[in-house]
Amino acid sequence: MDQEALARLEAALEAGPCESPCLRCGEKQWYSRRYDAFFCPRCDAWAEEACEDPHCEYCAGRPERPSLALDIE
Repeated sequence: MDQEALARLEAALEAGPCESPCLRCGEKQWYSRRYDAFFCPRCDAWAEEACEDPHCEYCAGRPERPSLALDIE
């Protein structure tokens, strides 16, 4: 992911890098305040599944992949 796309994703997800590594690729995970979830920008994957609560303010609107948040803006 190029720097411009990463900056757009950071804004869309209200996110920033963390110290914990991605279990798939080893790169640093990011944390999204908007969705209260960790994700890997390189793998374009959430670190954990969304909860099943249809009324959850974080998970109910979370896109399937982090990059799809750019389409929601």
